[in-house]
Amino acid sequence: MTAASEVSPFSVPAFRTFWAARVIATIAYQALSIAIGWKLYELTGNVLDLGLVGLVQFVPMVALTLVVGHVADRYDRSRIVAICQAIEALAALSLAAAVAYGVADRTWIFATAAALGAARAFENPTMQALLPQLVDRAIFPRATAWSASANQTAQIVGPAVGGLLFLVHPIAPFVAAGSASSRRQSRSCAFHGGRPSDHRRLERRSADGALYRELHVRGRRGPGVERRRASGAR
Repeated sequence: MTAASEVSPFSVPAFRTFWAARVIATIAYQALSIAIGWKLYELTGNVLDLGLVGLVQFVPMVALTLVVGHVADRYDRSRIVAICQAIEALAALSLAAAVAYGVADRTWIFATAAALGAARAFENPTMQALLPQLVDRAIFPRATAWSASANQTAQIVGPAVGGLLFLVHPIAPFVAAGSASSRRQSRSCAFHGGRPSDHRRLERRSADGALYRELHVRGRRGPGVERRRASGAR
């Protein structure tokens, strides 16, 4: 095991920002989903609506699959994540305002769920594709493990947080999710992921520079030095 592989991913500031943003993102989304279901059932009393609201969130994720891959490969990934989280914040805060003023109805909740589903359809794959650009290859497996475990833990904690906030006040989970999304949006601007094409050009330049230095050193040594080293190795 190399010394680089023993370095903690949390020693990289960009990974710390990414990890915190992903944990908050998952908790906020799960809490908001639970609160949406409770509020919808409170308004309609129809169990079928609980299944429909889940379907409304799921359909955009399937419908936008091919588009998401193209966008994530073509544009700045950190900016995509920031835009998605801004949409989620606006959706949550608009629903909080609708609940506070008593104008939230079935249509409003379904529209909010659809907006959240569309934003998450872009956010999740883009965040996964962003991770390799934040850490060195040597510590990438450990970074992936930390990211996956944090995501799974947040998926368990999120619904409990949403239920507790809804018990405190029906508006509380929507305000909390909107505030968390706003906070995540500001954190996402610090990823500095860049476009994939930019990173490929930098990698090519680094490789070309290393090759140039190696050939330059060999040229200064001369062919005789290389032959003596080869014969000594044999």
